[in-house]
Amino acid sequence: MAVNVSHTDVVADWTIQLAAALAEECSVIFTSKHQTMVETYRSLYFSQQKHPPLRLFVKTIKKETSVSVMLQLMQLFGERPMFVLSYIAGLPKPPHCI
Repeated sequence: MAVNVSHTDVVADWTIQLAAALAEECSVIFTSKHQTMVETYRSLYFSQQKHPPLRLFVKTIKKETSVSVMLQLMQLFGERPMFVLSYIAGLPKPPHCI
């Protein structure tokens, strides 16, 4: 999946409906699994006032699933899961993403 989208800072105006529309732009079919991950990522982002480390995000999600979180991220969000996840979450591009 090639994602050629720009991250826009829509933090204040973000809704689940907007997330579904942003997911569609990335050729992602937005499901409840996506919603859970996006909401968890946003919660961690706002509690730390920055993008959460991948390890913390995986640890948090792992409490809710028995499937390999990294595998699940790749299946749900493609080859650049954190880039796409933060885009759908309406957050700025993570600093470690090129």
